[in-house]
Amino acid sequence: MDMKIFSSLVLLLGSLAAPLLVALVAGDACAAGAHGPKWVSHPDQPFDIEATEVAVKDFRACVAAGRCEPSSVNPECNYGDPKRGDHPINCIDHDGAIAVCDYLGGRLCSSKEWLAACHGSDGRAFPYGSEYQPSRCHVGTYDVPGPGGRTTIPVGSVPDCEGGLHGLFDMSGNVSEWISDCKGDYCKFRGAAFVGNDPVEHFAGCAEVCAGNDKGLKSSTVGVRCCRDRSASAPKNGAKAAAAGGATTTLKSGAAKGSRSDAAAATASRPPASGSNAARPASGSTARPTGSGAAAPLSSSRP
Repeated sequence: MDMKIFSSLVLLLGSLAAPLLVALVAGDACAAGAHGPKWVSHPDQPFDIEATEVAVKDFRACVAAGRCEPSSVNPECNYGDPKRGDHPINCIDHDGAIAVCDYLGGRLCSSKEWLAACHGSDGRAFPYGSEYQPSRCHVGTYDVPGPGGRTTIPVGSVPDCEGGLHGLFDMSGNVSEWISDCKGDYCKFRGAAFVGNDPVEHFAGCAEVCAGNDKGLKSSTVGVRCCRDRSASAPKNGAKAAAAGGATTTLKSGAAKGSRSDAAAATASRPPASGSNAARPASGSTARPTGSGAAAPLSSSRP
């Protein structure tokens, strides 16, 4: 073959291959950010927190990867409904919550971290401000459920329910969230749910309250949100960056305004009373069970 022709072919193949290589690398990077959780960095403390509660689709991906056990959730709740991929995973026990956070590149938040994120940088009493506003988030009692009804709604779907950090949603309402604080088999959760105990503002704020249950609890009102340690090389104070398992977003406290999503039609059981701040017994409920055939108490007076 003539050397000039050969050289021309080599240059042509090289020019075609280079864009292909760049496109493949860029595609992988975009996929990692698109499928991982979105993280919000605390401006004053060395941790990140997931912008929303863990969604059903994230737990399904964890199961598909062999990292989560389907038995850690009740399939009669959101996990078993193919139309609820964007809703929070609920009816998940504490071990299941640990597993899905590990899969997502994080861990369970400690109570201290969860409360710090809820307070924001200005020490607010509720994620969105200093006073309780029942219409801001999907939170309610067993007699008067949250604005979205007696069910969960898609994660991060209520723009008004933002804070204490900018970009952080549903710290009050939708589902309560398992945290890492345990004493034996008793583990705590934070944040109120779409239905819960009176007075609802006691559980819907950023204060240290007594709320928890046996770590094997699978309740329709309890889900999970993850935290992770911020590495020394990670950007601080609002820098946006791609990170393993997802993107890190801007940090500041504040709340956004917007419209609330309509809720899907599902219901939740009223648990029997157990302790001074326990949920009240059911009365004519036709809700989904919490995993054991009968509803379990959501909170107790244990420390």
